[in-house]
Amino acid sequence: MAIELMPLDEISPDAPGDIYVGATPAMPAPDGADRAHLFSDYRPFAALKAVCMIGQMWPNDLTADGVFWIDSQPDVCFKIRISEGIAAYRPAGYWMARHMNADALPTPIAQAITGRGGHPVYGDRIQHIQFANAGEDWDRIESMLRRCLTDDPASAPRAAQPDP
Repeated sequence: MAIELMPLDEISPDAPGDIYVGATPAMPAPDGADRAHLFSDYRPFAALKAVCMIGQMWPNDLTADGVFWIDSQPDVCFKIRISEGIAAYRPAGYWMARHMNADALPTPIAQAITGRGGHPVYGDRIQHIQFANAGEDWDRIESMLRRCLTDDPASAPRAAQPDP
C-alpha cells in the first residue's frame, strides 16, 4: 500500500494545550498548462473509505496538499500530502468546533481565524485538498473523493446530533 504517516515536523508533542487548525493551506499554481483543482466539502469522510482512498496508488506526477476529517474522529484535523505516487497523512491539530456548537463562535471571528465561514452542523471542519497535475484524471479523482463522503446522521459531531 502507498500510505505513510507524515512526521510531526510542525507540531511538537510537548506543545501545551490544544493546537487549532486555522486557515486551510493554499498550494502555488502549477507550472505548465494544467491548473490546480480544489476538492472541498464540509461532510466527513467515512473512515474505512478514507483509508482505502489514501492507500491507493496515485499518479507519480500528481501532487496534493490539504486537510481532511473523518467521521470516527470528528475533533481531529488531518493533514494530507500526495507526492511521487505516495499519500502521507498525519494529525495536524483540532478543529475549533471541538469545544463548541457549530454556531457558538460569531461568524466574523470564525471567518477571520479560518479564512472561511463555518457550517451550521460541522462548524470549521472541512475537506480541503488542492491537487496539481491532475489533468484528465481530475473527474475520476473528484468522483472517488465524493464517494468517500458520508451523509450518515451518526457521523455528525456529538454536539450537532439531534436529541433522541
